Amino acid sequence: MNPGEARIDRRAVAGFLTGLALATSANADFRPVPGREYHEVLNATNRVRGEAVVALVLAPTVEAQQADTIRVRLPASYSGELRVQVLSADGRFRGEGSFSGSRGDDRWVGLRLGRGVAKEQPPADPPRPVSTETLALSVRGADGTLYVARWGGETPAANDRGSLRIYVNSGRADIFIVPGATKAVHCRSLNIAQALRYDTYCDVPLADIPPDGKFKLIRRDQFEEQTQTFSVYLPRE
Repeated sequence: MNPGEARIDRRAVAGFLTGLALATSANADFRPVPGREYHEVLNATNRVRGEAVVALVLAPTVEAQQADTIRVRLPASYSGELRVQVLSADGRFRGEGSFSGSRGDDRWVGLRLGRGVAKEQPPADPPRPVSTETLALSVRGADGTLYVARWGGETPAANDRGSLRIYVNSGRADIFIVPGATKAVHCRSLNIAQALRYDTYCDVPLADIPPDGKFKLIRRDQFEEQTQTFSVYLPRE
């Protein structure tokens, strides 16, 4: 091999490595955190939490809830851990696990849950009590930020005209959600005897989600009215 050929080969190798690095970046994914892989249990021990907004799920269906893959909408710069929880309203069923990685070009990052079982507790049977009302999907970042998730492995269409379901712990009050400057949406109570994790949900049309993602939550009972704001990261395509 003459020196000219050697130079060509080195350039080819360099180009290949550059292309491989770009492809790896574009297709970056999230992998389970060792020791905190996703698992599902029945009769779970539930820690007391003070969150009002428990989960943000795009157009849930019973069929999609049976899948072992979910998708979550992340900002382009996101890198770090994600904590996934599948929660029944009464607290009896819980699936949870952590994933780590960086977002690539795909706006909706896929996470494969699997059906691992926690060693210290009996396996969930049935494995997942599917219900669009009483089974919620929660995905939070390392800083606690709640992101919009979707059951199943399919990426939502850019012109999706569905709705965003917001699961709320009402504290036994009437709940209203106000997306941006639109009219308040009265949330629906589950009317179940022992709601532990959440007891209310509210469907907001995707077309009503404001560009800045700002929402207002109003908690109203017979004595007072309380208001808090929260943000939803779901930019229009």
